[in-house]
Amino acid sequence: MSLTAPNPTMDKMMDKLGTPGKYQVVVLLLLATNFIPVVINHLLVMSVQETDHHCKVPSGGPPSLFIPQATNSTLQSCQMYQDPSNPSQGYQPCVEGHTFVFSSKNKWSFVAEWSLVCERENLTNVIRNTYLGGMMVGGIIFGILSDRFGRRGVMLACLYSQSLIGIGLYFVEEFWVFVGLRCAQGVFIQGLLCVTYSLAVEVVGPDWRTLAVCLLRAVWSAGIVLFVVVTRYVEHWRFVQLAVNIPAMATLAYIWFIPESLRWLLSKGKVKQADKVVSSILSYNSLKVDSASLQLEMEAVSRDLVSSQDARRPPSMLDIFQISGMRIKVGVLSFAWFSVSMCFHGMSYYVPILSGDEDLDMMIGAGIELGAFLLVFVI
Repeated sequence: MSLTAPNPTMDKMMDKLGTPGKYQVVVLLLLATNFIPVVINHLLVMSVQETDHHCKVPSGGPPSLFIPQATNSTLQSCQMYQDPSNPSQGYQPCVEGHTFVFSSKNKWSFVAEWSLVCERENLTNVIRNTYLGGMMVGGIIFGILSDRFGRRGVMLACLYSQSLIGIGLYFVEEFWVFVGLRCAQGVFIQGLLCVTYSLAVEVVGPDWRTLAVCLLRAVWSAGIVLFVVVTRYVEHWRFVQLAVNIPAMATLAYIWFIPESLRWLLSKGKVKQADKVVSSILSYNSLKVDSASLQLEMEAVSRDLVSSQDARRPPSMLDIFQISGMRIKVGVLSFAWFSVSMCFHGMSYYVPILSGDEDLDMMIGAGIELGAFLLVFVI
């Protein structure tokens, strides 16, 4: 009885390239840094801190003469006397704008920039919701584009685009231009997030994918800590934009270090390009593998991946609903992701409204998240 060798698979081939080796570790660490601008921009938009304010009064006059008391020690935030000499005539909204009271004279937020308080307070929700809407669009668009044109190029386009938009926000003077740019940044931020996930899990073998994802999430927690440090010492929101996004441009070096996904290359029949990536991995990991045998294995894997696709049309998200078992799994996972995301975003983004030191609250929240990610990996 003759024994036939098992058909080569993508996962078996990945194991021959290091499990993981130095190359995979370095690439994962570089990819993990993508999460730093993602989480900081999330928090810049979503975690709007409460700011003390009251109506602006004529220069030289004490505020208590024009503004009624809210408590013994604070003034009304959104009302002032119609006639300060005769308070019995009642109140009126702030006529000349608002005065904001920060802990530091150099502190300035976009809420104060456009007076997003009192009757304009709902505009902060406009900023959040348009940003989240952009993220929803970006997740769909760039998932499809990365499947069609490759992970690496799409990831780099998202990375550089969101950084340039972030730098551009420094120069914005009009509120609705700010909203539009934030929405556009949300599109590219979510594209960066999704494609980075795909590249990270495809650069290692199946046994290490859980650790790869946990590493990304650990850097997410580190990004929260960095956010606290940046906003504590860089107090004006415009300079925060520069402090976050200018260093991100250093990722231009990604062009030389981040490879295209081997799985994507082989699924598109690009064996020659895949062979160049494999050669780099073997060299960096100091591995000696029979190149002819590995070449035949790549060709076999590529033929298998290409033949499993419908040549008449490219793969789409609708394909996952063609199999009943897959439909159930997608439904369950989607519901779980939706539920967990609501709780996670609610706790993460509204930490600043808790009592006590806001920076300390954010640091504690980051520590809890990091512990949760480590627990997920252990379990």
